[in-house]
Amino acid sequence: MSKDTDIQMRKRNMKLFPTYKKLAWDYLFYYSIDFLFLTQIKNLSAADVVLANSIKYLFGIFIQIPANVIVEFLGRKNSIILGNILNCFYLLMFMMTGNLFDLILAKFISSLAVSIKEIAEPGLLNASIPPSEYKSNIFAKINAKGASGFYILSAISKIIGGFLFEINGYIPMILCLITLIIVSIISMLYIEPIKKQNNKSNTKNTIKTQIKDIQDGFKFILKSERLKALILSAALIASFLSILTSYRTSLLQDIGTPAYIISFAAAMYSASSAIRSKKTK
Repeated sequence: MSKDTDIQMRKRNMKLFPTYKKLAWDYLFYYSIDFLFLTQIKNLSAADVVLANSIKYLFGIFIQIPANVIVEFLGRKNSIILGNILNCFYLLMFMMTGNLFDLILAKFISSLAVSIKEIAEPGLLNASIPPSEYKSNIFAKINAKGASGFYILSAISKIIGGFLFEINGYIPMILCLITLIIVSIISMLYIEPIKKQNNKSNTKNTIKTQIKDIQDGFKFILKSERLKALILSAALIASFLSILTSYRTSLLQDIGTPAYIISFAAAMYSASSAIRSKKTK
């Protein structure tokens, strides 16, 4: 990569990342409405929804390894594009789900997409920032700018989604899908920060290296009681938080709380997250 190309890549990626993250960090027009959509529109039981959400976090543990291989093989830019496209497929499957098995399969796709994006997105930003003693501070500021913008948009989208759900339950999901399609297009504007040699021997060596790293990683984890406990506790905490969120929405639904009130309460949480995120700049 020439010096001019390198400068162009860094400018493009660093400028694009905050805007991208505002839309792409998580699903907009989705949360708080997702539970109501499945229970009221798709007629799934609250227990089935909670079970599927819990299984999603278990998927996240085992998918980390293949997700790392995918990112290493495809590169950061292509992996981000793939993750966003998988998110589009997930939402289509989510809207068409008819039973618990369909929902679990959709959650698997979502978990794979999230894992790939969580690895590739910070890696792309980190590789795009010029080396200096202030690199970590620049990374934190760019990341925080995108995060605070996302929380603001998330709060707004939750309020809008709640009102639209009262009109038609599919409207917030369609808006979420449109956002994901836009995000997929934006991700194509990135420039891959790390160029690789495209030859068969290099690919084979990369695959062999990844397999060896996976084997070494498994051996190290199995020997470390702390790592096993950390992974298990992280999965359990994430599952419990998901269960609490789902049952909170379920209780509000059972006492007859309108969807827009439930969404407004969720939006207040997102707004407080935005304020906390701004403090980190």
